[in-house]
Amino acid sequence: MKVLNFNILIETVSTRSDIYMKFDSSKGIQDQKSLTNFLKLGHIPATSLRGWIRHGMEKLLLSHGISVCHPLPKNTITSDQNKQNFIADQELGYHPRGECKKGGKEGCLIFHLFGDLNEPGKIIIPPVFFYPAKSSKFKNLEKVFGIGTGRVEITRNSPRVRSRNGMYMTTEITTGVYIEAPFKIILRDGAEKYYPVVIKTLEFLYKRVISYDFTHLLGGFRSFGHGRAVVVCLSGSGNYLTKSRKIGIEMNEFEEIEKKFDDIIKHERDKFPIGGIIQ
Repeated sequence: MKVLNFNILIETVSTRSDIYMKFDSSKGIQDQKSLTNFLKLGHIPATSLRGWIRHGMEKLLLSHGISVCHPLPKNTITSDQNKQNFIADQELGYHPRGECKKGGKEGCLIFHLFGDLNEPGKIIIPPVFFYPAKSSKFKNLEKVFGIGTGRVEITRNSPRVRSRNGMYMTTEITTGVYIEAPFKIILRDGAEKYYPVVIKTLEFLYKRVISYDFTHLLGGFRSFGHGRAVVVCLSGSGNYLTKSRKIGIEMNEFEEIEKKFDDIIKHERDKFPIGGIIQ
């Protein structure tokens, strides 16, 4: 098992449905009196992070001519619109999920790492927990996104109260959250050899996120530009983005990673080329 330790940096998050980010809420008037907006624990679900990493890896492998499993099981694609989208995805290089494992085949790289309904994946991505900061010296966020301080603006979720006109309850909206938090990726059961693919996926996402590629954001309201996030390797000095490093990794080490990545790509492309044996 290989545990990869990173920091995740997120420029802004906006949510109205708690799908992307959740906060522990006060349960009553007494709790509300004792809590402030900035003592609430932030939570980014593992499913959001896992989907983000998978999407980036799929696009990276497709760009190298490698066919990968479709994210949706074929038996769930029932509507006419989804069927048309599925056909379009196959033209891009996706194959039906799990088809790469049939007939004695080994299965594509996405299948090995992320699994299937009856096949556990070999990559574990835990959720991220953080405390939103009202103000701080976000040096690393400034390097990535060009900002200097963090801010949280929250409309609190008030307990139900009675007014002259009846009962009412306010809702909570979170905007403008700047986050730097610990982030882990765990490779298990022999998947350690795919470490270079994980690193190159993070680099792939980094390049697209900082260039406002709206197809690679981490949730949020994409029409507003929220959800830009990058993952960088932990460094004792904290100098993640200096000229001698790429996403926090020293250049000489990164060159070795790229060589191993090229070998994996060649092997995978020979097994599962786009337009090859999988239809």
